[in-house]
Amino acid sequence: MEFVQTSPETKIHLRLVKESSISDSSPLLVFLHYWGGSSSTWYKLTSPDSPTSLSARYPSISINNRGWGQSTGPTAESGATGKDYSIAPLAQDLVAVLQSLATNEATASIAKDNGIVLVGHSMGAKVALAALEKLSDDILALVKGLVLVAPAPPTPLILPPRRALAGNALAKEGWIAHGMQEDLLPGLDRIAERPRVKDIKVSVLAGEFDVVEQKDRVQSDVVQNLIARGFNVGFSIVKGAKHLIPLEHPEAVSRALDDVLS
Repeated sequence: MEFVQTSPETKIHLRLVKESSISDSSPLLVFLHYWGGSSSTWYKLTSPDSPTSLSARYPSISINNRGWGQSTGPTAESGATGKDYSIAPLAQDLVAVLQSLATNEATASIAKDNGIVLVGHSMGAKVALAALEKLSDDILALVKGLVLVAPAPPTPLILPPRRALAGNALAKEGWIAHGMQEDLLPGLDRIAERPRVKDIKVSVLAGEFDVVEQKDRVQSDVVQNLIARGFNVGFSIVKGAKHLIPLEHPEAVSRALDDVLS
């Protein structure tokens, strides 16, 4: 299961790591990267060769969002714009991927028996939150927790452009021109009405010296908005960290996972 087709022009590339030594009770971790990143930016937590890897404890899927890494998406030639790479379509892609994980032979038994934890960094965290409302009841029931790492807020936000890595032009435009401005609060209000939300534990991390998603704004715009809607939220500031916590302090993400699953 290397790719999941989510629309006629969109194929989402996945990296599956599932070692034989993993406990039969370990949930499936689903990693969502930041704007300018790819599935490989989680390597310190997913690669069996990394000293901070979680691969001996958990199976994992790392996703390349449409237009990033090896994932494809709608093209300008077919009439697509940056809006086709904003939060809403990325969230819909994630929904399709989670549905696939619940039925694919390689992951279905893990997802159904042990559940799923979504781990999103920056833009990826906003995508994870946006996807919750779109999940069917049976897939939402599989979500055991969320780890939001230096999360982009669910509220509209305008930030200066950041440097992109391996994304196509529309993917780069989608976040800057549309994704940051998308307001997820109405969707969070709707998801809060579903009883299952009370069972989802959330761990939020902010970097002490992050100038992109500043810790005070993460606390006010992310943590407080989730608490107000009934989520069980823990919040930690990672000392000495900037924005790239999964690369700078992967052990902090590991601790957050332990908190969510405790």
